Amino acid sequence: MKVYVHKQIGQKVMVKVKMTVSIKPELVRWIDEQVKKGYFADRSHAVQYSLMKVKELMEKGEIKF
Repeated sequence: MKVYVHKQIGQKVMVKVKMTVSIKPELVRWIDEQVKKGYFADRSHAVQYSLMKVKELMEKGEIKF
């Protein structure tokens, strides 16, 4: 597993792991539309944000699988 360190504005350090996933075409189109509208910086940002929200909701017990 490769770990990447990204420095953001204000020298905030973000540690990330690069991985490959398979996503249905309709979700990729939706993600691309949201990126184009400016809701997300890029595809990675959209996926990371979405997973963080799902994790948060699961930890609160608001959604279960």
